[in-house]
Amino acid sequence: MSTDYIKDFYCYAMRPQILKRSLIVAVIVGTVLNMINQGDAITGSATFNIAKCLLTYAVPFCVATYGSVSALIAMKYKPESLGSCEPMTGRVAPGSNRIASKQNSSAT
Repeated sequence: MSTDYIKDFYCYAMRPQILKRSLIVAVIVGTVLNMINQGDAITGSATFNIAKCLLTYAVPFCVATYGSVSALIAMKYKPESLGSCEPMTGRVAPGSNRIASKQNSSAT
């Protein structure tokens, strides 16, 4: 891994848009996971584990940040690895040239 790659990763990860999105994901997903994992503690029938609680919020934050940053880096370093944006359902996307190419091939 090059030094530029690591610098870019850090730079993208510190962008306010990325941090805000990751924080929103962490709050929503972390809350749901905490209710599942520590439901007994929330209702009072068990002790609340603060370390578990913090990790339950940290993991979705890290995953959301990594996903966003890795997509941005892929666009910068290897845009061809992202593939095309055409739907995989077999339907033709608006503005696609697939219809025109099919009509041209059937005319010959």
